[in-house]
Amino acid sequence: MRTRWTFALLLLLPGLVAADRPGLSSRLRDPAVAKALKITDEQRDKLKTVLDRAMTEAYKAFELREATPEGQEEKRRRDEVRTQMANGGPLPPDFPPVPLDRAMEKADAAARKILSADQWQRLRELDLQKRGWPALADSDLVRTLDLDDESVAFLKELKAERAQLAKQAGEEANSREAQDAARSGAENQQRVSRIWAQTRKADDALKTQALRALSKRARYKAMLGEPLPESVVRYFPTMRFPAPAPRGR
Repeated sequence: MRTRWTFALLLLLPGLVAADRPGLSSRLRDPAVAKALKITDEQRDKLKTVLDRAMTEAYKAFELREATPEGQEEKRRRDEVRTQMANGGPLPPDFPPVPLDRAMEKADAAARKILSADQWQRLRELDLQKRGWPALADSDLVRTLDLDDESVAFLKELKAERAQLAKQAGEEANSREAQDAARSGAENQQRVSRIWAQTRKADDALKTQALRALSKRARYKAMLGEPLPESVVRYFPTMRFPAPAPRGR
């Protein structure tokens, strides 16, 4: 049971599934994505079959891999990372991969035949929106936007700061001492809400720096497509593009 839960978590971790990489079709499990793409009932039934089959095949590959010495070591590392991330820590660059590429590539190919060309393109756009500005430091966008080494280094620095912000917020929100000091559950909830509101504000400031440092902002904005309003899907960020400014703090 724990292995199955771990596997499902790995599939849902933001950033592990990206546009034009194996697993893009897994975004279709999100009801908000299906709604935005205007998925028909017939398409929904076909996609469920495709994605369920891919999950089964990937899970089998995952189990077979874990039976090997190399797989056992990868599992140990994943368990460590899961614990760190539960406490607000970042996803490390050497995170052990899950052996699901082949199954997800097959799912992507099948899903692409079910969707129209416009729906598939919109899926790419929504995937980028969901990944948010930290994806600018990911290898696929670095290549697509042809970012220079200086820009990449700066974006990775901002991404690391964001991970540290999340880690600190997680530690503060989960502080047993602070929880015990709260006079009621409602007061504790207000405390946690304030922490995350402050974190989002700091994250917005980092996003502004990242977008100002981006020379091909117009191209990136075009790749995102039309932003979904928060009234439709709350967790897709609305990207605002500030006026260009000199690189630096």
